[in-house]
Amino acid sequence: MTILLVDDEEAVLEVEREILRERGHTVHVAANVPEATALLENTEVDVIIADFKLSGLLGGQELYGWVRHRRPGLTERLIFTFADGQSEEAAHFLAASGCSSLHKPFRVDELISAVQQALAPRKAPALRE
Repeated sequence: MTILLVDDEEAVLEVEREILRERGHTVHVAANVPEATALLENTEVDVIIADFKLSGLLGGQELYGWVRHRRPGLTERLIFTFADGQSEEAAHFLAASGCSSLHKPFRVDELISAVQQALAPRKAPALRE
């Protein structure tokens, strides 16, 4: 599986990349939303793990908006990370978007579990007659 990591902290990218590579994943990294979207224009990925509060003008909500319009199949496979507590705005956004989240510092097993859940097939809602 191919994973895109988006974080403005190089040390975080390195640790996450190593953890995921050790488990056989192909990993691409981006330091900001413009780098991430440029990569997504030309590269197929299975999961995106992105810091919600990236430095610069664009952050998690803007990344989600781009993915929703350009690569809608990835919205269910977008995991946001948070270095500090979630704001009320972020909590509302996560609830509305359905995106998963991880709180830093997270354990290796939490990261692996989040990736596995993102890759798990989604069950279609039952049709009512």
